[in-house]
Amino acid sequence: MYGPRIVRANRETFLSPYIPPKDVRILNALPTPSTSVDIVETNPVFASRPSFSEPSHHYADEGLSIADYLQLLRRWKWLALGVFSVIVLASILWTLNQPKLYKSEASIIIRTESSVQLFPLSSNERITRIMSAESDFLQSTSFEDSAQTQAGNNDPVDIEVGDLSARITPSLITFVATSSSPERAAETAESWAETYIGLRHQADVSETEKSITTLENSAKTLEAERQRILSPLDTLSEQLSETEDPDTITRLSTERITLLQQLAPQLQPVEAQLSEINTELAEQRLLSEFLEDPNVSARVNRFAEVPASPTSPSIPQNLALGVVAGALVAVAAVLGAASFDDKVRSADDIEETIGVGPLAILPTNDRGSNPIALVEGSPAAEAYQRLISSIDFARSAGANNKVLLVTSPEKGEGKSTTSARLALALANEGRYVIVVGGDLRRPSLSSLYRTASGPGLSDYLTGNATLDSCLHSIQPTLAILPAGTNRGQRNPAEILRSHDLLVTIDKLRDHCDHIIIDAPPVLPVVDALELAESADGIILCAFGKKTRKRALEDTHRRLIESNAPRILGFVLSGTNEANYNYNYKAEFH
Repeated sequence: MYGPRIVRANRETFLSPYIPPKDVRILNALPTPSTSVDIVETNPVFASRPSFSEPSHHYADEGLSIADYLQLLRRWKWLALGVFSVIVLASILWTLNQPKLYKSEASIIIRTESSVQLFPLSSNERITRIMSAESDFLQSTSFEDSAQTQAGNNDPVDIEVGDLSARITPSLITFVATSSSPERAAETAESWAETYIGLRHQADVSETEKSITTLENSAKTLEAERQRILSPLDTLSEQLSETEDPDTITRLSTERITLLQQLAPQLQPVEAQLSEINTELAEQRLLSEFLEDPNVSARVNRFAEVPASPTSPSIPQNLALGVVAGALVAVAAVLGAASFDDKVRSADDIEETIGVGPLAILPTNDRGSNPIALVEGSPAAEAYQRLISSIDFARSAGANNKVLLVTSPEKGEGKSTTSARLALALANEGRYVIVVGGDLRRPSLSSLYRTASGPGLSDYLTGNATLDSCLHSIQPTLAILPAGTNRGQRNPAEILRSHDLLVTIDKLRDHCDHIIIDAPPVLPVVDALELAESADGIILCAFGKKTRKRALEDTHRRLIESNAPRILGFVLSGTNEANYNYNYKAEFH
């Protein structure tokens, strides 16, 4: 496919693979264009690829350069200097007026699965804690009230366990106290740590004692039940103890065994429960012995130290922040005084404005001798492959996107180029594509594809030409139906409002895989809304640093109010925004 070669569009190469055998009525008399179409497919090895590291100069609106910013700063230097000086001076005065604050930290280590080897009696798992539960306890009102009371409230002290997710490690909790007194800060931090250890130990002891009491009561109840079940054996046991006759002993023993067998179904569940409770009771009593040591589940890992110097305010840090803030505010003031615009700069701007997701972000194109050429492996070719994937994804989701209308809010935002290159990319995959020039006021498809002017959509809809004569072959799987030459006879909107347009599009559906309609912009004229009735989906084009957010909002509102087909998403051109790292998605409305 590659290496310099020329594909010449003619009647034979267009008809043979393009027209299904079942119907050759359309294009069966397609005339050879008066001027052949040459599309040069350039070897990518020798292609001049656009550079994305340097600003492009192929478009009129490229935003402000560094030189422009410097010029603005020179023009508004007194404003910038004044704002900068005020911010820096304010930061210095604020710093000097702030009270000195001291911080002290105390940390405790918790017995968890990862730290159990650091504690005695490591074989007992009942006192192993889970840090997520400890986080909840530290944030509870009961703990905070107890810790505040224990620490005393003579001086105002800020205490934090900080952002728990950051301050609590898998086995360590750090308490940070801030106070105007270094001694008070150290005392408070250590008091909170000791309060935590005391409260958790007290809770463990209380729960263990309660559990022992409950288990003992259950054991007594089960023992009484056991004795009740075995009570019928008491008479036999007394008789056995009173007799010495062998025959009587044998008879009574047999009766006792028989009675035990009869009582077994009642006795076994009770004895099993009693055995489990006795085992649990033994473990709880052992745990109670362990809990005689208050440090069995948590202990101080690092005691709080009296800080030697204040942590706040930091004069160097605040001065640096003041300088940075002053510079930023000064630049913002200059930019605000100089100009303000609402032009889109990124895909996020568009998505936030109209709630429609990106189909593709097209790189800035180096418009050479062939403005629509797609060199395999180039950034542009890859971007259009992603656009095709987004369209196919919409199809797989149940949307019939055979007829796609490509439009934009205003002129000069890349809709015609996008239409032409999308059709070419689809055709290069072997799909049969027809591009319809729906922009009767400012047609550009013929010039983009370098075809000679000839009859087209307007000629066919006004009855001055046949459909076959209006279709022009570009390559074996690509044809265009240009805007035509009979555009000045009637109002374009009136021509497009004709029912014949819907019939024409429906007729073309049977002979291709895709129909791409290059529509006029939405805001200046109503033509795009008339064309939308014949489409299955809409692709909205935008151009970075040119398309206005307000224009996007108005366009989106007009399309919704006119009951146009679903907007599949938008295509953003003219920006060097991370071309290939955008979110791959298409939103449907």
